Amino acid sequence: MKKVILGIVFLTFFWNVSLFAESVDQMWIVKEHTGSASSLQRVSEPLFSPGQTMYVYILVNNLGVKWGEGQVKWKYYYQSSDGKIIWASPFTPVSRRSSDPSWNFSEVVTISLPSTIPEGSYGLGFSLVDAHTLKEYRGWVEFRVGIVTTDQNLTAEPDQQQGKAAAPEVQQDFTSSVNGIRFTLVAVEKRPERLVITFTGNNGESEEQKLVLYPYSARIIDREGNEYQYADLGDGGSLAAGVSFPPGIPTMADIRFRRPTNTIMSMALLSFSFYHTDEMVELRGVPVPYP
Repeated sequence: MKKVILGIVFLTFFWNVSLFAESVDQMWIVKEHTGSASSLQRVSEPLFSPGQTMYVYILVNNLGVKWGEGQVKWKYYYQSSDGKIIWASPFTPVSRRSSDPSWNFSEVVTISLPSTIPEGSYGLGFSLVDAHTLKEYRGWVEFRVGIVTTDQNLTAEPDQQQGKAAAPEVQQDFTSSVNGIRFTLVAVEKRPERLVITFTGNNGESEEQKLVLYPYSARIIDREGNEYQYADLGDGGSLAAGVSFPPGIPTMADIRFRRPTNTIMSMALLSFSFYHTDEMVELRGVPVPYP
């Protein structure tokens, strides 16, 4: 039975949060992004260095489905040991087609710690809102930031949980900089209906920098020379248009291309740009999960 936590009512046009928030079914920090929930290894005493990447497995069961589709949005936030929320990410929308009366959110979320985060104990909070049932689900894990001198932060506990996690992170380092903000590709996921490309933007310099993503210029050229434009295949504006990149805090966003992009096996070129600048992010030779 899910634990019930007192929450707050947010009056919005579409995403209403109920008075009570339930706990997520599972939330762990895991050793690595394996691509399968059954092979994930839970980290027993998570210790990270500033700027290091953590992987967090989230499971929420029995989400609502209407008209053959489930819709949620989620965000995460850092909280200090004294309970103060340091920073919260923007909400990320997720939709999933389903012929069943309910569906399960089973994902590995990739989070890059700020390079300037001080040493100490922290909490990582997670909030997911179901658009159909108007329920909010929350989770919480603790971790420490310090100087990692051994593999102690990767001490893992095997677990045999079933389910589907997100596709494996791209192992190669794909980065590009625009106006002092460093963009890093963190994951490529191929779903039956769409191709999801996730990246972070890390602003380490400017207090005033607020690049605004321009979704319609995003494009993919595959290794056969076929070109896919977001303007034609974009998933309802799911690129986080308008997102800003605060100094020292990596901000995550994604680009979602609808079919027929699920047939792409590799990307010779992935590019996207921003309002009010001619510069763009260009990444080459990006692999795509098979099948």
